[in-house]
Amino acid sequence: MGTFVVRSTVADRTDTHRERPAGYAARLAVAIVLALGIGLGVPLLWVWIGSKIQGHGADTVDSTTAAIIFAGIVVTYLFLLLVAGWIQARGQPEEEGPPQRYPWNRSMRDEPYRPGERKLSPIESAFVFTAVVVSGGFMVWFFVFAGSPLPNQ
Repeated sequence: MGTFVVRSTVADRTDTHRERPAGYAARLAVAIVLALGIGLGVPLLWVWIGSKIQGHGADTVDSTTAAIIFAGIVVTYLFLLLVAGWIQARGQPEEEGPPQRYPWNRSMRDEPYRPGERKLSPIESAFVFTAVVVSGGFMVWFFVFAGSPLPNQ
């Protein structure tokens, strides 16, 4: 008849090697630079553009300028995601089969997750790291530096 082949998922794993500390530090430095560029650079760029549109001498932000700033930030992030997806797609070989399920997009009813089975790509890691850093920075600003909006009596 036919031969029966048993494949071990443990033997096929490619996560057995450890990353060197220098490589880890370099990846962390690149992630921090990307997080700062994406999380702070884009909003600050559009606030600067809004300040140029608004002009000098205004104490409040015009609603049109605020709408331009908001729309510009959203469009810039969408553009960055499209570019990141394009870069990621160029770096991966085309595979036939079902769509890939990422760990963060896995149903509880799906097959069980095995750590090390599917790692995030560097681009996904940069965006996740950015979200974590920006969220943490916002919480620090909100709870420590922003002060209370309530009137003091």
